[in-house]
Formats: sequence, structure tokens, C-alpha cells
Amino acid sequence: MENIAVCILGIMFPGVVGMESYCDRYSQTIYDVSMTSGPVPKFEGPLVKEINEQLCAKVPIEKLPERRAWRDACLTKLSTLKKEMNN
Repeated sequence: MENIAVCILGIMFPGVVGMESYCDRYSQTIYDVSMTSGPVPKFEGPLVKEINEQLCAKVPIEKLPERRAWRDACLTKLSTLKKEMNN
């Protein structure tokens, strides 16, 4: 579960202006969907601050456009690979 969370955070973090902003927008939806798989932590309060600090240390806010470009290029390559595998 931890690796899945890291992957999800790595995808969602570059998509917004910081983790806290993302959680303000989507935490309830994330929680509701996650509950279908069993108990999960809520993305709010001190947990969000801790995650945001760790993510900002890895990818500072001012570097998010570069990280988004990298993510988008990776997703494009993955999509191309999936299409090739289906042919």
C-alpha cells in the first residue's frame, strides 16, 4: 500500500500548486474512493503538512512545471507502449 501511495502522490503533486492545495480540493473524494478498499487515513491536518513538506523538498514548487513536463512525457510514452502492445 505504501508504494501505491508514493506513486499516487508522485502523479498528483505536480498536477497542482502544492499538495495542500490538492488536498483542499480533492481530499474528500480521495477518502471516499479509498474507503471502498478498507480503512484509510484522511488527508487533512498534520498529515497533509508533513506530506507537503516532503514533496516540496523533493520537487520545489518553482520546479513543478518541469516536473509536469517530465510526467506528461512519461505518460505519453506509456500510452504509446500500451497501444503497441495491443497491436
